[in-house]
Amino acid sequence: MAYNPLRLTTVGDDGLRVNSVATQPLTPRTWTYQSADAVATVRAANYFSDAKQRGMKVNDLVFVVVAADGSAATAVSICVVMAVAATGADLSDGTSITVTNT
Repeated sequence: MAYNPLRLTTVGDDGLRVNSVATQPLTPRTWTYQSADAVATVRAANYFSDAKQRGMKVNDLVFVVVAADGSAATAVSICVVMAVAATGADLSDGTSITVTNT
């Protein structure tokens, strides 16, 4: 699969940029992204090719949820944005969250 910008959202502001980067430059934002792509693919440099235009910045958190459309998550990781450039963002390796249902 490939990056789908419609699946990258910020948490808590419905994309309306409440407390936007311009007014809160030192406050990390939290993002979620769901894809069938593996976490290793999503965290690769420049996967989020429009990160700068969308307001992503260093130290923002990204919850990466690996799940096919309509399916339960098979993996979840929390990654930190390490760098943002005109070509995209680079995420940390991330911390895995165990996904189980016992």
